[in-house]
Amino acid sequence: LAAVGLWCSLKAALTLLPAVFITGGLLALLILAVRTIAPKGAGARVIVLKPGSGIPYGIAIAAGALITLALSRG
Repeated sequence: LAAVGLWCSLKAALTLLPAVFITGGLLALLILAVRTIAPKGAGARVIVLKPGSGIPYGIAIAAGALITLALSRG
């Protein structure tokens, strides 16, 4: 997030932060939903589906940066 923050201006940061927060929340909800629906052995094959594993927020930061880039380009 710090590297992306250095890349964007202050005006773009006002778009970046909400974009990262929203995509991170949606990603967390999606992973939690898939964990409840996934078969029992899926956690052995896909690490994100293992109960107690973390949520990769780097994906949300990258998605927020792409959204900010798209919105700033007009």
